[in-house]
Amino acid sequence: MFDIWDVIVKIRTKLKIASKLPEKIFVGLSEEVSFDRAGENVCALISVNTEIENEINPLTDCFFDIQILDKSLVNDADIEQLKFYLPYAFANFFGRKYQKCFSISHFAQTLDGKIATNHGDSKWIGNEENLIHAHKMRALCDGILVGARTLEIDNPRLNVRKVHGDNPVKIILGGKGNLNLEKYNAIEPSSIVFKCPKNLRDSGDCIEISEETPFNLHNILNQLAKKKIYSVYIEGGSYTTSCFLEQYALDQVQIHFSCKILGSGLNAFEFGNIGKISDAIVFKSVRFFPIGDEMMFIGNL
Repeated sequence: MFDIWDVIVKIRTKLKIASKLPEKIFVGLSEEVSFDRAGENVCALISVNTEIENEINPLTDCFFDIQILDKSLVNDADIEQLKFYLPYAFANFFGRKYQKCFSISHFAQTLDGKIATNHGDSKWIGNEENLIHAHKMRALCDGILVGARTLEIDNPRLNVRKVHGDNPVKIILGGKGNLNLEKYNAIEPSSIVFKCPKNLRDSGDCIEISEETPFNLHNILNQLAKKKIYSVYIEGGSYTTSCFLEQYALDQVQIHFSCKILGSGLNAFEFGNIGKISDAIVFKSVRFFPIGDEMMFIGNL
């Protein structure tokens, strides 16, 4: 059975080691992916515009065209999946080219903008399709980031379990030096922990930040790019995501709208007192698309 998701993962894998942007991406019947030759039984052709003079943002710019040559293998849902996720497969390539870490936030919220109850319960606000989407995004990004408070409360694994793909590097932001690194699922030798004193270097790559909170998140992203993390998926919590958004340190916001109302609980975003609508954060482009029986918002900054 032809699996379009495996094709997307293979394209990302080849792009991570590509020295130049391919003009053509050929997809074969057995999900083979080639940049240099068509081979036999090509069922899809992706043409990439390599002549764009300005810097390309893969999350916003239209720089590729998809042609389906054998429609007996690829249905409309496959085409939509390819169109949606392919830009993220290019993020590592363009991040390497521009020495930039693209940042994407994601969370599920209720219709009244809550991401957890007053007691901290957040499972499961989103539906199963949203969970699968989150794991696909994890597989397409180099790193996944959460705040120290989310680490302490949820103890998430932050890996790829629902789909095929590589696990991202786990990144923890915050903490006051009292994190017991050994007790958390997300802490492993490849993990990166910011705001961690030097005497807690038993696990992961610990980087102490001298600035007071809120951190300079553009500086954090620059440091991640230097560590070859060219795309990072931010999964909370509310304070961490709000700081990224308030500092315009996000390239994209993904919000899953769940068909629930809590009436109280933890807000998705918490900023300072905004007195005028004209001071609100405005997205450059937005789109909505159905995810199961619910809805996803995508906003680019």
